[in-house]
Amino acid sequence: MVINTFFYPCSFTIGQTSANTLVKVKEIIPDIEIELKYATIDNFTKQILYPSNICFLAFGAVENLKLVQDSLRNINSYNGVKYSHGLGLKIWDGFRPRSVQYRMWEIVPDPRYV
Repeated sequence: MVINTFFYPCSFTIGQTSANTLVKVKEIIPDIEIELKYATIDNFTKQILYPSNICFLAFGAVENLKLVQDSLRNINSYNGVKYSHGLGLKIWDGFRPRSVQYRMWEIVPDPRYV
């Protein structure tokens, strides 16, 4: 089954982007790892709910994540383990369209999850 979702096209321009504007995380933090669980069957519904692994978040959140990612990149060893490229963040979920929320409820109508 294919879920039709609508993502607003987003662009990133410093100084003109509102903190609440949805942006593609990878456009601002290219080296962040993204593994959207709802783009795979590895989630509580056991179904693919996102059409791609492209993560959208509010610009304000991405700005803060970038600060953390930049700091982690400079950590080359921890507890005796060496990391040649430093440490980094991994994102498992981001903005979730309402259509996906509704689909989750159809699949698993349990308020503990949705």
